[in-house]
Amino acid sequence: MKLFNFTPLAASLVLGCLGVITPVSATTYEATQANAVSEQNQMQLIRQRWASYFLGDENRPTTQNMKNQIADVNAEAKALLANLTIAESGLWSDSPLSTKTMEDQQKLGVNLYATYNRIFTLARAYKLKGGELEGNPTLLNAITESLAFLNETYYQVGSPEYGNWWHWELGIARSVQNTLVILYDDLPYEIISNYIDATRYFVPNPTHLSEGYGAPYSSAPLAFESTGGNRTDNAQVVLVRGLLENNANEIVRAIESLSSVIPYVETGDGFYKDGSFIQHKDLPYSGTYGQVMVEGLGMLLGAVANTKYQANDPNLQKIYPLILDTFAPLLINGRMADMVNGRAISRKSGQNDRVGESIISAMLLYIDGAPEPYKHQLSAFVQSQLAAKGGLEATRIMSNYQIAESLMMTRNVKDVPTVSHKQFAEMDRVIHHRPDWSFGIAMHSDRVGNYESINGENLKGWHTADGMTYLYNRQNHYNSGYWVAVNPYKHAGTTVLLADLDDATGQLSAQRDGRNGAMSWTGGASLGHYGVAGMDFVNASRALSAKKSWFMFDDEVVALGSAIDNSSDYTAITTIENRIVDSNNAAKIENGVLSITYQADTNPIQYVMLDAQPIDVQQKCRSADWSDIGTDKGSVEACFVEATITHTSENDSYAYAIIPNQQPVSSVPVKVVANTESVHAVEHIDLGIFAANFFDSAKAGAIEASNISIMTQEKNDLVTISVSNPTRSWFDSDFTIDGQFEIAQDEQNRVSIDDNQVSVELSDLNGSSYTFQLKRIK
Repeated sequence: MKLFNFTPLAASLVLGCLGVITPVSATTYEATQANAVSEQNQMQLIRQRWASYFLGDENRPTTQNMKNQIADVNAEAKALLANLTIAESGLWSDSPLSTKTMEDQQKLGVNLYATYNRIFTLARAYKLKGGELEGNPTLLNAITESLAFLNETYYQVGSPEYGNWWHWELGIARSVQNTLVILYDDLPYEIISNYIDATRYFVPNPTHLSEGYGAPYSSAPLAFESTGGNRTDNAQVVLVRGLLENNANEIVRAIESLSSVIPYVETGDGFYKDGSFIQHKDLPYSGTYGQVMVEGLGMLLGAVANTKYQANDPNLQKIYPLILDTFAPLLINGRMADMVNGRAISRKSGQNDRVGESIISAMLLYIDGAPEPYKHQLSAFVQSQLAAKGGLEATRIMSNYQIAESLMMTRNVKDVPTVSHKQFAEMDRVIHHRPDWSFGIAMHSDRVGNYESINGENLKGWHTADGMTYLYNRQNHYNSGYWVAVNPYKHAGTTVLLADLDDATGQLSAQRDGRNGAMSWTGGASLGHYGVAGMDFVNASRALSAKKSWFMFDDEVVALGSAIDNSSDYTAITTIENRIVDSNNAAKIENGVLSITYQADTNPIQYVMLDAQPIDVQQKCRSADWSDIGTDKGSVEACFVEATITHTSENDSYAYAIIPNQQPVSSVPVKVVANTESVHAVEHIDLGIFAANFFDSAKAGAIEASNISIMTQEKNDLVTISVSNPTRSWFDSDFTIDGQFEIAQDEQNRVSIDDNQVSVELSDLNGSSYTFQLKRIK
């Protein structure tokens, strides 16, 4: 392999200062030198901070988890080093590098990215304190020659971006630059300089991607403005390049580019006022792209804090309430709700415990700099999540182990709520929390896409937003190989056709087949910690339609379905549950009640039929491979309880209640008021709550309405009402209520009453609900 005559750093700095020499006074010269030293010191400080993310903070004690990870990194590095061979075909035989054929070219980006990630692991092993390979000269030589070879052969100025643009512009660029920061004082500067040129070729600016001359060969041949998580990654490439080059201008431009990440958006990618986070134009992605964004922003802002490059844009201060509104409601005992993790559910690394840990780790980056009251709220919430999951286990940000340990010793969680309900209207998601269980609903509409399958991932995600319901309890249900082994036609809560579907088909999103224009009624309402959600569902083939609703209370969730219309030759079913179980006698059905229990009778769940509907209950064991749904490999076996209802023209509805974590109940304190084509309505007897979804003009209980979702609760002649307009029509939402009332509370002056007709201005709420009070006139 060709070796280079590397230019030492000192020499390159001297040469860089040569040019037209202007005589200066001694005072001016000393001031200039002092400023230069100060500038160098600041650059060095920021580089040290950036390196600490991957190596730990030298000023804090090493935690046991850090020691464990240091041992793991060294073990991995030893195995990588033993199999490393610098050859034309690449560095490792299982990640070949070649451009000889079109197939080779399409794989080059992903294999090159994997190769650079392995070099990053080697670099960490070389620098991690107390590791077996710390300071190993053979290891450093291998890293140096590998970096030189890859730059000379593949990742260089002029290279075409074969395959997915992301690998070349963000994946490789970030990985290699992190390696260079870690080894900044150990590598010949010519290698660093060559990679500076390469990343500038692929990513010239912090605000746009696919601007380089290699982009026309990629999956994104035209330049585009970066948004959301891609923007923070984009800015990271430019900022870290500035650190490597001592280029103040690039650091400033990178920090300035972050201002657009935080302000609320009304369409497309980014944060919404209701806490939703959208990526890829219309897909809920709080858990993955959102995690990348919040982590990247935290790392960038933390690196430059209290330096001349510190971010001063007041917009960036909005990140603190955003974290609490967007991410905190979706975390369940350290796990991130699967319904906002997108196609990552098909990855081993994208399971909800791993994504949850990444989110919590990202939150840790903000605690020290947060102003009150956010500092207290954030630290208490993070500690509650760490306590539930037993601390950080595998974060990639090494210094966060130290922050987490300090937090656990100094904070308390007495004021962290365990009861809440959150409607994310802008991404068609709902999450409902109780102390020992949580319930989620994933829907879609003509505004929000149904699922994403790209890059060979999430191949069978067809029904994951067709009203799929998620029940989380102490059983680690969705992390036990669920996504691999489950029957993808039988997700809980969904009404589907049993028709064989091709992988990755039926993607109703802006970037694929277009959104489902037949679905304008998707949404719900929230009344305190209670909620209702629903959708006027039409499937991807337009052969199946149904009205679907869910009503969420303290001890139960009620599900209603009606007007189930199947125009195909395939069988239509609604799945009540499809749950992993650990024994052959986990399920039993008696008197219309399905009970699922687990070993030691923990986490019992009951499903109570509220009509005379027959249900089919089967226990099935299934085996599959990760490669069936994505790009990972490995076999999975799991046993499930499948509970379904088969629909015919005479059997076009359902009504059942889910009772989590309770011993057998004799009755459910909920009355089904209406389950028709026009309206779904229930009354909770104990709570005095009435809730309804009006899909069309109808009357249910004391309410007559059309195209609204509503909840009411009356106490002492005072009626609290929450109402939303899921169709988002521009005109006021009207309903009539039996009796005579006057307005008792209307904080935003949205309500008017004419006799017993109530009119509420909801057109600017984008599907979110509004709560007010009426007083009954006796």
